[in-house]
Amino acid sequence: MEIYKANVNLYSKTTSSPKAFGFFFILFGAAFIIVAAAILIHQEVFKKNAVQTTGIVVENVQSEGSSGYKTRYSYFDEAGNEYFNTGSSTSNPPEYKVGTEITVYYSIKNPEKSIYKSSTTKIISIVFFGLGGVSFIAGLILFILNRKKAIEWEESGLLAKRKEKGQESEEE
Repeated sequence: MEIYKANVNLYSKTTSSPKAFGFFFILFGAAFIIVAAAILIHQEVFKKNAVQTTGIVVENVQSEGSSGYKTRYSYFDEAGNEYFNTGSSTSNPPEYKVGTEITVYYSIKNPEKSIYKSSTTKIISIVFFGLGGVSFIAGLILFILNRKKAIEWEESGLLAKRKEKGQESEEE
């Protein structure tokens, strides 16, 4: 009877922890993949409805609450109006030196809105896709291993004994 109790406790531990970890990793991975995709999709959609021009880095602004820097740049629209904007990504050291020419995309309808070609944004997206993919796959593996263990227990009859034992204790 002691062997049976040990096996039931082992099954109980193997079905809850891997299932919870698997679920967590799948959610975590999916969230990272969604964020990476959103960043890239936003950039590509903006570029399709924008005009490409050359801008100049005018300053590297220290980001609030961070040791990183955001790129502040200027660019001209087709009418010759100059605009200034600050990128959203932060890096340390700064992504570009002051005076560097960069590729800028500005909105046709609203030239004040712009993005610049940023290697930091691409790196962040790649890292998020990588972390998300690895986490998602790890979660799936945990789910599969958990399911295999459950099938083994069902085939060995220990799961049925566990259920019977649970019904007996409820009747008492």
